[in-house]
Amino acid sequence: MKININDFIGKSDPRVWMREPIQVAGKLAATDGRTVFSSNESSDLPSPETASLEKIEQFLDLAAAANFSPMPELTFPEMPDCADCKGAGKHSKKDCPECDGEGEAMAETAYHEYEVQCRMCDGDGQVDSDEPEGDCQHCNGKGKRWTDNDRMKVEGIPFDMNPALMLRIADVPGMQIAPLESSEISRCIAFKCADGIGIIMGMRDKP
Repeated sequence: MKININDFIGKSDPRVWMREPIQVAGKLAATDGRTVFSSNESSDLPSPETASLEKIEQFLDLAAAANFSPMPELTFPEMPDCADCKGAGKHSKKDCPECDGEGEAMAETAYHEYEVQCRMCDGDGQVDSDEPEGDCQHCNGKGKRWTDNDRMKVEGIPFDMNPALMLRIADVPGMQIAPLESSEISRCIAFKCADGIGIIMGMRDKP
């Protein structure tokens, strides 16, 4: 496959079944909650035991019926410095010893206890570590990354898209896309190529 299916898993998602490829309707698939990709490759992996599976299958059926056009030329916005490593690409953090990584600590008065933002880590839950620096896990050592709030225009799509999600499919040969228009799903695009078919969620309008 030209598409890397592992780009579509939710590596740190609290829903464990999203952290690995799965089987959907007999095909190798993956989702991170904002994207879904179903390859043309058969799979004997177990299907996740979740009510979301029926929705995933339904959305993929809608994608298959979309009116596709060739991927237009994409103009990506400038990628900002990673907020976590400040552009260095290196990051050495550990759980705050004061709040055990929770970002909040207990305070008390003579009458009761209550939670407050941890002063040691300013509520981040992480503090600098004395251990040797490694690649920043948020930007994979690149020093730059788009966040969930970054957005871009795509020709033929009436709503903004997240550039990090579009980058996953941008250079795949023969890629086609289509806006999805259905009462069941909105503000999403479908994409397909020789490797399979999928869906990417669009951005909501700015308030």
